[in-house]
Amino acid sequence: GGYDIRNADGWTQALERFDRLIGLDNLDLIHLNDSKTELGSNRDRHENIGDGHIGAEGFRAIINHPLVAGKVGILEVPGIDGKGPDKANLDRLFQLTS
Repeated sequence: GGYDIRNADGWTQALERFDRLIGLDNLDLIHLNDSKTELGSNRDRHENIGDGHIGAEGFRAIINHPLVAGKVGILEVPGIDGKGPDKANLDRLFQLTS
């Protein structure tokens, strides 16, 4: 939390910092959920992919970035019908792949 990943530049900066501090070779998976709250809110409230403050552009940057190619992603979203991760959220991610 606290990193502006709403676009490719912000995501690149976050990944570069992660690499310096921890190392991208230690990144096993990416937790994927949009945010109901704005950057800096210090709250972890999940939204469906593309429906929150990260938005489609942010997720396009996240899933297509070469530094995370081949990394596993897991969804923690409320689900379109409110029943948790669902095919609709996966479809949204696949539509953003380049």
